[in-house]
Amino acid sequence: MNTLRIHFAPCPAGTSSAQGPAAAPAFEPRVLVDGIDLGEGAGYVFDWLWLVAQGSREGEFDLFTCSCGVPGCAGIHTACRLSAQTGQVIWELPEQAYGALLRPRVLPQGAPLRFVFDEAAYLRALEASIVEFEALQAAHPMLQLGGFIDFDEPLEGEAPVPMRPVRELLQQARDWQAEVATLPCGGTD
Repeated sequence: MNTLRIHFAPCPAGTSSAQGPAAAPAFEPRVLVDGIDLGEGAGYVFDWLWLVAQGSREGEFDLFTCSCGVPGCAGIHTACRLSAQTGQVIWELPEQAYGALLRPRVLPQGAPLRFVFDEAAYLRALEASIVEFEALQAAHPMLQLGGFIDFDEPLEGEAPVPMRPVRELLQQARDWQAEVATLPCGGTD
């Protein structure tokens, strides 16, 4: 089985929305499978909030996206599939979107782009990432989540506002996922 770890790293200078002399610290989520950073060198943004909101519920998700929030901008046009089977969580990633990123660095040529996690360990990793981010929010009230578009963030020239609590953002993402699932297309088109 694969192991999942999510952590937050300081954003490189000039790559977050937090700019200027009084810029808030910005951190970007990093996803590691078996100790390997899946997004290293990708130029994509790991969609941490969406993944954590999904939990171990079956469905489609975008593991990575563009910093604007639209996966297609980053050349990702097919979603990943998350399935759950008897105590396991399985990620199946589309070859077209992820093959060049993950081969041969993470997976050997010809192997399916698939990761299998123990469900209990997977859910612990997701919760640990929430706790880590809550600690960052407590230590840095004006914290920014790099690559994440918070629609409550101020426009250019406006005073910065604190990011909403992460559990509130997660609930908003879960509500959105539930709403999308009720659409006639099931949110897949």
